[in-house]
Amino acid sequence: LSSVNLPGGEQRRRTYEDQLNMRTLFAEGDVVSAEIHQFWQDGAMSLHTRSRKYGKLKGGHLLKVPAFLMRRMKEHFHTLEGLDVDVILASNGFVWICPTPPEGSNMDLDDDDANDESKKEEEPPTETDQQVVIPEDARKAMARVRNAILALASASLEIWPAAILDTIADASKYNLAVHEMTDVDNLEKITASARSRRDATTAAQKDQRDEV
Repeated sequence: LSSVNLPGGEQRRRTYEDQLNMRTLFAEGDVVSAEIHQFWQDGAMSLHTRSRKYGKLKGGHLLKVPAFLMRRMKEHFHTLEGLDVDVILASNGFVWICPTPPEGSNMDLDDDDANDESKKEEEPPTETDQQVVIPEDARKAMARVRNAILALASASLEIWPAAILDTIADASKYNLAVHEMTDVDNLEKITASARSRRDATTAAQKDQRDEV
């Protein structure tokens, strides 16, 4: 509880009343993005949602792919340029796809920024269960990203932002509709650039090892 960011970015000491009202923040079945702070010997984990980029996720699409296909990266939050779509690529194989927040949003504030914001006039708490309406164009862009990730997974290719953008670009080159991206007949051609990028990276790594 001490590492949970309260609605509206409120910065104050948590109380026993907060503990009793935790379901106003999170409830069973919620999709939550959190930072893994520590593993315990009994298999339990300590999770933090200390900054505003973590917390309950809404207004997006959750996808699950094999965890071994996720590229290991220091940063898991990415904005796909030109699509106005954000993705969270988690090491456990879960992918969250949502529209890019408008400029001026405080979703990407870190802890220090959040503390600075607390000095300003306090914002009213937001409703955690408020329905999010996503415009049609944003939904289509999200669906295209989703199908690109599924295509990469079907081809057993590593999933990371560059490969996703490569797959979407190849699909656009062949004028494929969103639903056509998952057709088996189109799988090879829309993942061609991602496959070439992988092969080039593998060859470069091999050359470096040979030089050593």
